[in-house]
Amino acid sequence: MAKKKKKTEWRQIGVVGVDSGQVLLCDPCYLDSQWRRSRKNEILEVHDVKHAGEFSYRGCGSMTLRPPGGGQLNYRMGHAGAGVVSKTMFGDGCYPVFALYENGKGPLGLLIDFEISDYGDGKVTKMDELMKQLKKKVRAGKGRV
Repeated sequence: MAKKKKKTEWRQIGVVGVDSGQVLLCDPCYLDSQWRRSRKNEILEVHDVKHAGEFSYRGCGSMTLRPPGGGQLNYRMGHAGAGVVSKTMFGDGCYPVFALYENGKGPLGLLIDFEISDYGDGKVTKMDELMKQLKKKVRAGKGRV
């Protein structure tokens, strides 16, 4: 019996609005129990590392305002997994979010296009190339995306 060819495709599943120049990926069930609320009008210091990794707005800012521009956020007990934060390439905006599906199942992975690859000029961007590479990897059965 012939092996069924994998059909992989990227589908845009939405957009994410950004007004702080950063985006957070987390399980929403932890927002009420783990998120540390910041005081209003609090100024973030670029070198304020005491909040680095904290699952809070200050923690997000302390991770995105210094190299490499993002990283792991921790639960209140200190272990990893509460979320991941990243700065965006161009700051504020509305960025498309894509999911990779295989044979209609998934998603196998998510991708946020901070480069905004669809300028309508037909030019191939770095994100277009990355999406093609990831799609080939899945088709070839070479592990996870």
